[in-house]
Amino acid sequence: MQKTIAILIASLAGVAQAADTTAVSAADFLNSIGAVSSVSRRGEKLDKTIDNLKYTGIRWLRVGYEDNAPPADFIAAHKATGVKFSFGMLSGGRSIDRLITEGRQLAEAGALIALEGANEPNNFGPIVYEGETGGLLTHSWLPLAKMQRDLYTKAKADPVLKDYPVWSITDVGAETDNVGLQFLTIPRGAKTLMPAGTTFADAINCHNYISHPSWPGIFFQRPDELVQVCGSAFIDTAKAGDDNRVSAIFALGLRRGQRRIAS
Repeated sequence: MQKTIAILIASLAGVAQAADTTAVSAADFLNSIGAVSSVSRRGEKLDKTIDNLKYTGIRWLRVGYEDNAPPADFIAAHKATGVKFSFGMLSGGRSIDRLITEGRQLAEAGALIALEGANEPNNFGPIVYEGETGGLLTHSWLPLAKMQRDLYTKAKADPVLKDYPVWSITDVGAETDNVGLQFLTIPRGAKTLMPAGTTFADAINCHNYISHPSWPGIFFQRPDELVQVCGSAFIDTAKAGDDNRVSAIFALGLRRGQRRIAS
């Protein structure tokens, strides 16, 4: 009898605890998680990518034109699995026209989620934009700010892409000078090198490595700290390392309103 009562009390306690937890649909969770992929380049094969997408249920891939994978391969994966893509210039990219042209193909196929600016220009570069050299930790980031501004302007002027979100350059905290990329739209009084009112993106592309082969340990020890850093932004936890910690970040991010989290 005592054992039965103990089990009943434990069960009721579990119900009470569950009542304090907001339920999230499995579809919303699956729609929020993703992976970085080359789809059919850098040793990846289109047919195997499709197989893996079907197995995992992943519905979003972060891709770009960096690897020269043809948009037709992305569209084939979309038709086979329903996966959609955030499409960016990625590492070292600077061709806005190419991003717009190929992004439009994805949008027309129903396979686009968002457009994305350059990836980690503090690590990959320098990037020459309109004759000006920027990026890394040795050059001004003013050319990068102008490039991101122009990307946003051209995307919003495109009849096919105008309603798709534009995500910012990653690692904006590595700016060597205060160009204003830390803002979506530069507010008055910010005293940045770019003028107030300049719009760069619809969402901050917060690219955090909580762990990496080049250094030991785990950073952002509590998952909620990582989410707080990025607010309502997208998080890319590439090479995150600790599967349990990454799972906690996915779950916490979804509860906090994070729309897209990739690993």
